[in-house]
Amino acid sequence: MHTRFFSFSDMPTTINLEQKGNCVLKNGTQVSCFVLNTFVSYTGVNVPDQMAIEVETILDSGSHSPRAFFRTHEGQSRMNTTFELARNQQRNSSVYVYIPNQFRDKLNPIKMEAKYRILESPASRQRRDTKPVLDQLNSTSVVRQIRIGNKCGSDNICYPSLRLSARESSGMKEYVLGKPEPLTFDVEVSNDGEDSFETMFFLNLPPGVNYIKTQAQPGPGQQNVAITCTHRGSGSRGGSDENVVICDIANPLPTGQNAKFKIFLAPVAAQMTLDTLNFSAKINSSNPERSHDLRNNQVDFRLNIFAQANLQVSGTSFTNQVQYCVDCPTPSAFTEELQIGPEVKHAYYIYNKGPSPVEAAQVRIIWPTHTKRNMHLLYLMEDPLVEGNAKCAKIKTNLKDIAIEKNLSLSYAPRKQQGVEIAATSLGAGSARRQRHIDQLDLLSDDFEQHFFATPREKRQSDASDLARVKWADPQQACGAAAECSSILCDISRLTVGEAVTITIRSRLWEESLRTLQFSKTNISSTASVHVQTLAHGMRPRSNQYYAAVVKTEVVPSTPALVKAGIEWWMILVGVLLGLLLLVLIILACWKCGYFKRKRPGVVGAAGAPITRSPPPSTNGRSQAGGNGNTPYYAYRYDYADNKYYPERAPGDAYL
Repeated sequence: MHTRFFSFSDMPTTINLEQKGNCVLKNGTQVSCFVLNTFVSYTGVNVPDQMAIEVETILDSGSHSPRAFFRTHEGQSRMNTTFELARNQQRNSSVYVYIPNQFRDKLNPIKMEAKYRILESPASRQRRDTKPVLDQLNSTSVVRQIRIGNKCGSDNICYPSLRLSARESSGMKEYVLGKPEPLTFDVEVSNDGEDSFETMFFLNLPPGVNYIKTQAQPGPGQQNVAITCTHRGSGSRGGSDENVVICDIANPLPTGQNAKFKIFLAPVAAQMTLDTLNFSAKINSSNPERSHDLRNNQVDFRLNIFAQANLQVSGTSFTNQVQYCVDCPTPSAFTEELQIGPEVKHAYYIYNKGPSPVEAAQVRIIWPTHTKRNMHLLYLMEDPLVEGNAKCAKIKTNLKDIAIEKNLSLSYAPRKQQGVEIAATSLGAGSARRQRHIDQLDLLSDDFEQHFFATPREKRQSDASDLARVKWADPQQACGAAAECSSILCDISRLTVGEAVTITIRSRLWEESLRTLQFSKTNISSTASVHVQTLAHGMRPRSNQYYAAVVKTEVVPSTPALVKAGIEWWMILVGVLLGLLLLVLIILACWKCGYFKRKRPGVVGAAGAPITRSPPPSTNGRSQAGGNGNTPYYAYRYDYADNKYYPERAPGDAYL
């Protein structure tokens, strides 16, 4: 069997993508297109009078990303067509083929391939006719190709001359680890030769640097050049070794055209493994350049990395002012912490403002535990409470083993109570004693007074590096030459940007010492110094970084209110008996003095009528007369005890 197969008749050999045809896709996009004509006929020896031949048309065969599609079936590059033919009869088919506006390969031609085969009809299978065989000397497929129009000259070969320029946008030579601003690079790709097809830009990134985006930066009066960038690889430590940004630039990149764009990168401190950032950028195209033009296709550059952290150290006193009892009696033995004095609690807050993480830092807190005479001052009750990624060394606390109130303990108090003072003030009775101001106090050294017994003026917090360095280098000077302080050391293992560590110290003001020293209103303060030792990736700060903060608590004396004592029953009994005894003594004294025998101005009779002087009645009914013939007058006194009248001699009477 011989088959004459004419396909792709009148197909153009070149297509210009800039000239759009009359083809419009369903979405309204205008594209370039052409007509594909297919002709089929057959002849042969002992072949049937009628046959069915199937033709498979493949557009842009051999390509993984087809560049041609059927107009009637958008997005499809393969189509099967069946032709019912009689011997020596020719049939044809015409379809529209369109080329999309955007695709990568614009250098290689588009191949059109047609494959055909004989279809066996059901009638021939029933008759068991001999199946026709195709001529083995002829191919069963036909291939034609169409080229994409370019400016490569008569030889249709383009030799570009690419030139690459890449640099860090700000011109920095060093990168601060953890810097919030992205790392940016200005890239310019220019073509001084013929059209460059599939121009690609590659930027190899070091580990720990992630790709963010690309932004076109056309020059004045220049048109935007299509640039599409993608990131390949994880870029993280322990992930894929590949970490590259790939950009497809203006396919094709015409002669004399340049593409300017900016690449934004984000270094991640936690994922970096080196102390330098090494970058390698290069460009190429699908049509090779001449050897002498390759020297401008690659740029290598590096940035040194250094770390820098800015810590914010601040402190607060949970109670700005505490009162101590001036005249309270000192207990013979302390059984509970409330007997010591009011609570003094300081908290220090260390915050990393960045930009780099802190791998290791040390905190030293100077706490005034004793006075010059080695008397307790701020008595440490328990170990510091640490919140955050830090740990404090063990210190001597509660030396007298006094019972700690559970609800006041740092390990028991809920977090929401932080910042609220839970103080207790002892009450007692007594009279006020004379107090002396601290300026007259000679029991403390001047250095100790300067740091811990300051006058009530406001003392500003200082984070100056020189002052902080002095406080760190000489803890004894920070405490006072003649004072005894506790040095509390805490290690911060890692403090990332935005994280903080809080250290809270709880103590009791030893009232007995203050009563002995007899001073008035004053301030007691503690000091915290922070030394940054190591930054991210084991880097040391370029200069020693020290920070310090001072927290003060004002102490004022308070005269306690008198306490009303209770009266015992035996006191009442003794008072009653003493009162009765006194009454008896008074009565006896009055009787002894004749108080009860005194004369009265008038006597009242039994009937209530006054008794006047008159002669006593005689037995014979006559009044008795005196010896001188005068009638005597008598006064009668009524004795209530005897119920009788007794005569008394009237004044001037010679007899009774």
